[in-house]
Amino acid sequence: MVGLDPEKYRDRYPAELSGGQQQRIGVIRAMAAEPSIILMDEPFSALDPISREQLQDELIRLQETVKKTIVFVSHDMDEALKIADRIVLMKGGEIVQADKPERILRRPKNDFVRSFIGEGRLNETAEQLSVEDVMLWNPVTVNQSRGLAHGAKLMKQHRVNGLLVLDKNRVLQGVVSREALEENYRNEELTLQEIMRTDIPNVVVGSSVGDAVDVMKQHGMSYLPVIHPNGQIAGLVTNSSLIDALLKQI
Repeated sequence: MVGLDPEKYRDRYPAELSGGQQQRIGVIRAMAAEPSIILMDEPFSALDPISREQLQDELIRLQETVKKTIVFVSHDMDEALKIADRIVLMKGGEIVQADKPERILRRPKNDFVRSFIGEGRLNETAEQLSVEDVMLWNPVTVNQSRGLAHGAKLMKQHRVNGLLVLDKNRVLQGVVSREALEENYRNEELTLQEIMRTDIPNVVVGSSVGDAVDVMKQHGMSYLPVIHPNGQIAGLVTNSSLIDALLKQI
């Protein structure tokens, strides 16, 4: 359950395990006792950042599987925000604020909570999202040398009205619309490269969502390709992906 093969680790002494492996054993020993509540007092604080992040992910997965209530003590706000369903902030033995992570981020009760959270997190608003936060990572693409029938099949299969056309190195070359494909479909000799539009605006990775929205509005577009500096496709911002991301922020 914690990713340690019994055949390999069963007969080892604690001193023969790494710190992260020892913590995994500690977690599973606690769960093996079948308690109704598990207390973890800064269990990952002594680990290196990589091991710590791996165990945090493992704990989240385990908790979803075994459905145990875990009281997890931590002074690391990033850790708390990552793993907690509910956060209790304490000062001098008194509860200052107890709420869901999202509400604590959005509605800190006082200056102590604000300082504990950190101004950087409080300022992470929708306006500061980058295109990577809202784009589709696997847009429908097609090679520029393919024929129109193949393009039509992809559109039907994925229920889209346009295809991003790439060269063999996945560099964006243009876009083929459903209208262009239908207009030229009878010509069996044409390739998608010959009917695509090449004057498609785009933004590079790292651009802000505000910049992307401005470009989409300026050109009356419902989607916007996102490319790497070398021209390779990275993703696609659409009206739907924007709305989904902004609703999550709200």
